[in-house]
This record gives sequence, C-alpha cells and structure tokens, in this order.
Amino acid sequence: MFFYSSCFQSSQKGLTDKSVNENIQSSITEFDINSIPITNSEIGEYPYLSAPKGYQYINEHNRVYEEKYFFYNDSLVMTIGGQYYHVMVLPIDGQEFSETSVVKNYEETILQLGGVLVYSGGIINKATDLLRKNSMRYAKDMYDPYPYNYKQFLVRTSQGNIWFELCYGLNTKGLDFTVIYEKR
Repeated sequence: MFFYSSCFQSSQKGLTDKSVNENIQSSITEFDINSIPITNSEIGEYPYLSAPKGYQYINEHNRVYEEKYFFYNDSLVMTIGGQYYHVMVLPIDGQEFSETSVVKNYEETILQLGGVLVYSGGIINKATDLLRKNSMRYAKDMYDPYPYNYKQFLVRTSQGNIWFELCYGLNTKGLDFTVIYEKR
C-alpha cells in the first residue's frame, strides 16, 4: 500500500486537475459514468492509498464483496458493489488530528490519480431513509453514518471503477475512509 504523490497528467492541455474536475462535474445534470474519463495514471494495488504521514489505519474491514451507497447531486443514490475496504484514519499516538489536512491530502491524491469528486456534503435524505430501511452492513463499520460530511470520488480505470469515500466532521479524532473496487 502506498500514498500516491505523482501528478495526474490531463489529456486536455492548459487545464489543471481542479478545472478538469470542475468542468466534468458542472456539465453533468444526471450521473453518467461514461462522462468521466478513464485514468492513465498508475493506480497501484488495492486498497490503493495508505494513511498520510503521521496517521495510521485502524479497525480494518476488508471484504470480498460489499454494497455501499454513493450519492450524486443531492438527489441520486446509487448502490455500488465490489471489493470493500474500510478503516478509521487516526493520528499516530501523541499527535493531534488535523481534519482539514487529512481530507485535503486524500482529495489531492485522488484527483492526481484522475479521480473526480462525485459528491461533497452531508448525507442526503434518500440515503438516510435507505440506510434505516435496509440496514447496510457498511454502515455498521462507520463511527456514525448520519451526521457526517461526505466526500465521494470515482477513479475509472480500464479494469474497473474505484470509489473512494471520506466521512468526517463528527469524530474529531479521526475519519472514516472507504474504498470499493467495482470490476468491469
């Protein structure tokens, strides 16, 4: 496992990673996975990202298959299934947790890999209703799925889709990090 740090090379000259991501998101009114480009970046091995420097993964849950809800545009909830990895990201003993720094570190790394921010915000009502109705296993792995802030990303590869999720804002000592690898 490694924390990827090389730059994502955009196929569109003159556009930064951020502007490519914003252009893609602003042009999508309904979620169309085919509008998201397949990355050329070397992704590495599952679960793709390690904890940032000064942090550690604890309470690992690694399953061959699990389903999870991903959101888009405050109204669409998608059920994504695949190889599942969930951890808590906490500071190494004696260090202070910096939520802003850790979230930014993951976000920049995922974007460098060719990822796209699919959702950023609180849990949407439709997802809350579905979680209560269906009692998804992944929700039991989390500190508390309801009052969180979510950042959900998608990296498309030629072999499959990698969905990353950061959940933060409630537990001031760490955050939840989830990866779903969905094979094509």
